[in-house]
Amino acid sequence: MPPIQIVIGNGSSALNFLQSALHGSEAKFKSGDILVIGKSDLWSRTAATHAMGQTPALLQRQLTGQRPTSVAEMPRATGLPTGDYLTAGAHTQHLQSVRQSLLQKLPSGIEFLDDSVRPGGVVRDGTGFRVTVTFGTTYEASQVIVANGLGTAATLPVLDLGIQALKTSRIHAAPRGYSEIVDAVTYYNSNPPAQHDVLIYGGSATSSWAAYHAWKAGNARQMLWMCRRGIDAISTEGNPVGRNSEVIQMAVKNKLIEAGEIKAIAVNLGAAPDEPRLMVSAELLGVDPDAMTRTVKDGQVTLTKKMRPDLNRTVTCHFHQLVYAVGSNPLGDGGPGNILDATLRNELLPVYAKNFQFMTGDSDILIAFATPDEKLYVVGASVFGGVGVPTLKAIQAKYSKVGAYLPTAGTPPEGIAILSTAIDALTRHMITDPARFDWNRARPDEILNLFKRVYGLEDRYGRMIAKLLVERRADSKFALPREVIEKAVTDMNEVYRTKMDLNRLQLDAAFA
Repeated sequence: MPPIQIVIGNGSSALNFLQSALHGSEAKFKSGDILVIGKSDLWSRTAATHAMGQTPALLQRQLTGQRPTSVAEMPRATGLPTGDYLTAGAHTQHLQSVRQSLLQKLPSGIEFLDDSVRPGGVVRDGTGFRVTVTFGTTYEASQVIVANGLGTAATLPVLDLGIQALKTSRIHAAPRGYSEIVDAVTYYNSNPPAQHDVLIYGGSATSSWAAYHAWKAGNARQMLWMCRRGIDAISTEGNPVGRNSEVIQMAVKNKLIEAGEIKAIAVNLGAAPDEPRLMVSAELLGVDPDAMTRTVKDGQVTLTKKMRPDLNRTVTCHFHQLVYAVGSNPLGDGGPGNILDATLRNELLPVYAKNFQFMTGDSDILIAFATPDEKLYVVGASVFGGVGVPTLKAIQAKYSKVGAYLPTAGTPPEGIAILSTAIDALTRHMITDPARFDWNRARPDEILNLFKRVYGLEDRYGRMIAKLLVERRADSKFALPREVIEKAVTDMNEVYRTKMDLNRLQLDAAFA
């Protein structure tokens, strides 16, 4: 079998892997013949001005000196912090520049195929693999890298029953010209009829984008935003560092956020064509309607409402649309678990960061999954969902730990900053040129290596400054400030009598 590497995916995970493997030191990920199978990613299908929620410093390497396009959120009266966020259009352009760079560096060794892999289309074949795409063509590979993202939007049993009820109702009533129960990504990339009553269900950034689409685009006459922990989840877990603060503050001000859980969905076949026909029964958890506390810890703003069990109640409301964002399903159509033969899924084992790359133990931080022969790897965002294997999903929190070494804006567990840092750890990619150094995503061992190369610094001093800078970076909101690096070097020189010349770090170029 020819030594062909097949990379499945053509978005952030796949392109980060290809770029990292090209410059990394792990020989097993280098191939002279690469086939990339995948269609355009989510961001290329999203409005170009959409704010992705992480900063340019976290999401893309400095390929050129041009500042990438970002958008700024306005200051809010509650004091939620502001930041410049990368737009989907800018990130799409960045990914295209990575593709072009790969084609230039590997002119005869890489090919991009605009197709998808069939369900169960990755199977073992002797010492290698067969990969079958939707058109039926089969390709042979000696190594397969699965990097096709999280998978399709997950649902819940109650949502599935509601979707089935809508399908059944079409026998008795005319279908609507829009999706009545729809995932948030599809919703915010659509143009639904205006003046709808909309229920947003979920507490993630994705649900926030759907809420913004409903409110800002004027698609909702009335809106309710619900998740199991209400504002506690929305303002912290789903949207750290003030992300999506505009729509959150709008919802808080107008008392549109509820802590609750959908219990049943029925369809009112007697509703007029322009009236809502989804009847949603939900258990709402009681909160004090007038009490809101705001706390700040380590730069993180948390909005919390006081729970009132005596106010718990069950309600039934009518909506034109129910928009859900309850996670991803790796076993869904095209997901990382969906395309793997079941036997291969069950072979997968966790791959942990080694040799103190994050200054932790050898089983503390998850960076990938692999088969025992290390010929098939799952990398990037695909790792977070555990590929649909319960034992692997149970350890996904160890993948999220990568975020502890990044600025707070890089901490969403499936975020691009985390996936790129984890992939660099896997390929052992280290930037050694100070002018190109990625201070916001570099691993502790990469920072240590830089100081050793630039200054010949002893390991003990290198570890000290690497640990200090990572701690300061984790305390920062959007990016590691240049002045923190300068102060760390100056303090080391004063306290330990080291002789590090700041000019040799070339911070002017690195922070250009």
